[in-house]
Amino acid sequence: MVLHSPRPMRRKHSTFPACRRRIPADLLHVAPGRSVRIVFPATATDPASDFIANIGKAEVFFSLRTRDPATAKARNGIATTTLETFFAALRANAPTTISERSAAAMAGDVYRNVVAAIGDDPSLAAGVLYPKPGHAWGDELSIPTRPATEARAGGLADAVLLNHGIVAVTDESRTRLVTAVDAAFAHAGATLARNATGDWSDDPKAEHYPPMQLVTPPPTKPSKGPSWDTLINAWEQRHLAADKQPATRKQVRSVIERFAAWTKKGPLEVVRADINAWIEHRRKQGISAATLTTNDVPYLRRMFAVGKLADLIPETHSDPTQRVEVPTPSATSQAGRGSQRRGYTDDETAIILAAASRETDPLLRYVPLILAYSGARASEVVNLRACDIATRDGVACLDITPDAGRHVKNEHSIRRVPLHRAIVAAGFLDHAATKKGTARLFYTETKDRHGIGALKPGKKALAKLRRWLRRLPGLQIGAAHGLDPNHAWRHRLKTKARDAGIDGAIIDAIQGHAPKSVGAGYGEYSLKAKAAALAKLA
Repeated sequence: MVLHSPRPMRRKHSTFPACRRRIPADLLHVAPGRSVRIVFPATATDPASDFIANIGKAEVFFSLRTRDPATAKARNGIATTTLETFFAALRANAPTTISERSAAAMAGDVYRNVVAAIGDDPSLAAGVLYPKPGHAWGDELSIPTRPATEARAGGLADAVLLNHGIVAVTDESRTRLVTAVDAAFAHAGATLARNATGDWSDDPKAEHYPPMQLVTPPPTKPSKGPSWDTLINAWEQRHLAADKQPATRKQVRSVIERFAAWTKKGPLEVVRADINAWIEHRRKQGISAATLTTNDVPYLRRMFAVGKLADLIPETHSDPTQRVEVPTPSATSQAGRGSQRRGYTDDETAIILAAASRETDPLLRYVPLILAYSGARASEVVNLRACDIATRDGVACLDITPDAGRHVKNEHSIRRVPLHRAIVAAGFLDHAATKKGTARLFYTETKDRHGIGALKPGKKALAKLRRWLRRLPGLQIGAAHGLDPNHAWRHRLKTKARDAGIDGAIIDAIQGHAPKSVGAGYGEYSLKAKAAALAKLA
């Protein structure tokens, strides 16, 4: 199966796209600080490129060394394959032992490559590989100004290892190789210094290096199935193909990577006891039972399900998330009462709407009022555009559609909501008339450096609205008080509609809630019927 491969990434202040790869969660404790050799073959547009990429704390990031889109895409695929091979070698966790003969043979390659690269003009190496004219060479390994062996030859030794496809070696082997490479580097300097004086005779010491033999890494450990990163990628591919919310992919990846880092086990090693221990761990961190029930456990269950669908996990493997129960506090317990949510009271509503009437910023002036008399989601209102305000069948209304952004939750959320008379009286339609077409009503839309709009439009505007609400005197907002600053409006409208004797089904239609039954889903409520229902609210 072919997994979704990230596209080349455009970089600020550069015309060269880059490869960006997240370090798999199970390798975050071993990969950072290492290096990997990347080799790009020549193409019709660009020469070959061979370089060492350094692994960062959470990702590896490097230029694809081309401006051609087709070449960049091909090189990104090569880089991704190289990195996957590198990560697989890290998972094997089997350090190679290098003999003295092999270390000398590798050092011989260093000697020959350095001499071949500079040999035609040996004077270019003066002061770098050997002393400048007029200075005695002396012992080629004891130049007073040279730094320590590790600092001098450590990086080169690592490059030699990568060149031979060796990811990890024993400490003793690395010390042996660094010493041999350092000596070979000094030997190359001595040869070039002699050439620079006019002595071009063969170097008898060059024959002392043994021929290179293949260094065979020890057999890797048997595969323990796919990595968490592989499962996440497989799930993301399906989620992306279904054109679902990008924010969900980010959230699911975060939860799975957090679990992987905590358990330090591969997917096939996890058992039900690990899932139960994770739930207990998260509860001690203060994570609610609702979050564990709707996020953590279902997200993990998705990974095992998609693993079987993608033939990454055997069908016979037992899903450890099955028959796992999250302890849920009773409604009468202190924890249960703290998790309940409510709507704004009349007094709280009066405080908010009075403060809104004094604001000049349209976001703060009109959005709370629209939320109070529509029960819409805050993101639906904040992202309204000029073209979403219309008069249909003689009723002024809001058109809530996915065209305004990915904030629309589901098919029932696509609807038309009449404007209450209080919203019209506040001058909202006059404000909407100052905007045209797809211009946002409550914030100025910006593009990112790739010319693509934000995945979650209006996010900053929503945050601004929440901050404003939290600063209002006389209000106690937050989870501790069971009052979400923006979502509380939806609870309030339900309560006020029941007080007014309004049919619950029509309020569901106004708020974008799914019908309670198949029968209730037949037919629809007209704008006039919705307007008449909202008119009963004071």
